[in-house]
Amino acid sequence: MLLTSVTHALRHGKDRRSRIEVRVNCYSKLLSLLSRVVEIWARLGGFLLLLVSAVTAVSVIGRTFFASPILGDFEITELFCAMAIFMFLPFAQLHDEHTYIDIFTQRSGVFFKNACRKLGEFIFLVGALVLLWRMSLGALDLRRASEVTMILGLPRYFAFPPILISLLLLSLVLVLQIMGLSPKMTKR
Repeated sequence: MLLTSVTHALRHGKDRRSRIEVRVNCYSKLLSLLSRVVEIWARLGGFLLLLVSAVTAVSVIGRTFFASPILGDFEITELFCAMAIFMFLPFAQLHDEHTYIDIFTQRSGVFFKNACRKLGEFIFLVGALVLLWRMSLGALDLRRASEVTMILGLPRYFAFPPILISLLLLSLVLVLQIMGLSPKMTKR
C-alpha cells in the first residue's frame, strides 16, 4: 500500500518539490521501521544474555549444593552468547556506540573527520557483507554435515540464522549511514 501510493505520487506529482517530500517521507518511514526492528532485535539479544545468566546461576547452584549441574550449560552459553553479540552490532552502529580511536584525527577539520567516518563505515560494510556471505556458506555446510554439540546434541547451525539476520541488519544500517540517511545524528 505504501509503495503503491509513493510510486503514484512520484509519477503523477505536480512539481519537483512534492516528489522530494514524498521521497523524504518514505525514507523517514523506512528509517523509523529499521530503527524499531534493530531495537527489538537488540532487546532479544539482551533476553538471550539474561537466559544464559539464569542457566549459569542454576547450574552453579545445582553443582554446589546438589552435585547436579545443568548438563551442557557451557554449550548453551557458547551458542547464545555468540547470537547475542551479533544481535547487538546493528544497534551499536545505529546509535553510534562503537569505540573510536581518534588520536590521529582529533585536531583535524570536520571534513577530514567525516571522510574518515565514511571510509570506516564503508570498510565495516565490506566486512559485514563478507561475514554474511561466508557465514551463510558455513551454516549450510554445518547443516549438510548434521554436526551437533557434544552433550545436548543441538545442531551446530542453530546459532547461525540469528547471526545472519544480525549481519543483514548491520549491513542495512551501514548502507543508510553511508548514504547520509542515518536516523540518528552522529555525536562525534
